[in-house]
Amino acid sequence: MKHALEEVFESFWHVDGRIFRTLRDICIPGRAAINYLSGKRARYLPPLRIFLILSIFTFFLAHLAMPEDTAFKVRDDSSFNEAKTVAEVEKMRADTLAAMAEVPEPAKSISIDKIGEAADARIAQLTGKTPQQASNSFNVSMQTNIEKEIAKARANPYRSAHMPDWYDALIQKLKLRMLSNIGKLAKGQDGLGPLWLSSVPTALFFMVPVFALLLRIVYWRSSFTYLEQLVVALYSHAHLLMLSALLLLGACLVHLTESAVLQKFVGFAVVPVVIWAMVYLYLSQKRIYRQSTLMTTLKYLLLGSMHFMLLVFVATAAGIMMFLK
Repeated sequence: MKHALEEVFESFWHVDGRIFRTLRDICIPGRAAINYLSGKRARYLPPLRIFLILSIFTFFLAHLAMPEDTAFKVRDDSSFNEAKTVAEVEKMRADTLAAMAEVPEPAKSISIDKIGEAADARIAQLTGKTPQQASNSFNVSMQTNIEKEIAKARANPYRSAHMPDWYDALIQKLKLRMLSNIGKLAKGQDGLGPLWLSSVPTALFFMVPVFALLLRIVYWRSSFTYLEQLVVALYSHAHLLMLSALLLLGACLVHLTESAVLQKFVGFAVVPVVIWAMVYLYLSQKRIYRQSTLMTTLKYLLLGSMHFMLLVFVATAAGIMMFLK
């Protein structure tokens, strides 16, 4: 992490300004990859370095855009204390949840949990029950079962018949971590967003070299080696990171200003940004490999399909890693 941050600051404050020329040319489909592969490298940052810089910057913005304590309070929690009956609490809960239809995720899910906790606490006061009795019985039951499973796993550590001790210790450690994180899900979603975000960079680093391999397979007649295809993949994903950073920057401004107009603008901007990303990748592919429109389109659709399946796989892997951290 220390080395990565040094790379960021060195790149931004270095007097030759290569990072700005690199970012400028990345915005033009195929230009940075074509120039770099043709030997014009002095003007650019190495593709892996610019990818690292943009990754750090993007995920920093992601944490700012989705902080752990984000909650859009349509109604203050103390309002439930004004209710005199359980029916009034339930009506107030329903009205509050209905008013949250336009609240974006993940704040919507987090706020729903908070509203539910406040309503359950008031119902507990009115009925004389504990908050646990008044809350969602499924979550309480799930949490109890998870605690039992953790105690059982600790009392009976994992043992395999033919594997070494270090393997058994690793499986036992991963099992306890997974149960602990599932327990967090039973309690609420507040900590899961940042936990998932922390898994994404590792998954993304896996995705880029695999995409380069797909390029190598689809363009098997090209003179580009795998490492040269990796340059294409790094610059392409660097531009996608730039687009993601712009959207996340807009989300950060929405949180800071709480502007409904800006929120709608950022929401509408998602569609043209996604369309531009697809157009950018197509134009880059055509300019870099210089094939006919028909061949480029067919290979673009093939790569797009495989890339989509890869995205699904990466998202699934990030979700699994989230429960093993």
